[in-house]
Amino acid sequence: MKKINRKMIIILCTTIFFVITAGTVWAFFTNYVTVDGKANVTLTELSSNIKQETNGNKRSISINNTGEIPCFVRVKVIAVPNDTINIQTANGWSYNEDGYWYYENFINGAESTNNLEIEVTNKNTKAMVISETTEAWHDNSENAYADWNKVYNH
Repeated sequence: MKKINRKMIIILCTTIFFVITAGTVWAFFTNYVTVDGKANVTLTELSSNIKQETNGNKRSISINNTGEIPCFVRVKVIAVPNDTINIQTANGWSYNEDGYWYYENFINGAESTNNLEIEVTNKNTKAMVISETTEAWHDNSENAYADWNKVYNH
């Protein structure tokens, strides 16, 4: 009888050990936390418009940031039909080899660029003005820069 009691004690201890261990392991794999609450996120869009003043064959162009986000601006002027257009370098504008005039500083909401002066040399030529804006990004040193390759997919 001593052998049976000894076997029963070993079986009982082993069973208790596995029950306790299994509960701990089960608790480890089923642990979770629930959180209540919400946060409103508002996404704003860039928006701008072209302001033009015409005086004969001369045009004065500026871009107005009508949104709330600071943005960089670039402008392309295309002559239709292909003809010569004179553009005077204005304060804050610089020409790039890609055919765009870039405004060097970002403009905040409700602000405008300095004027870019365009002169059409031929009466039959129309000047088409295309403006583009991109959000003003900041690097680690808080310097603003434009990323003209950034694309948002909605």
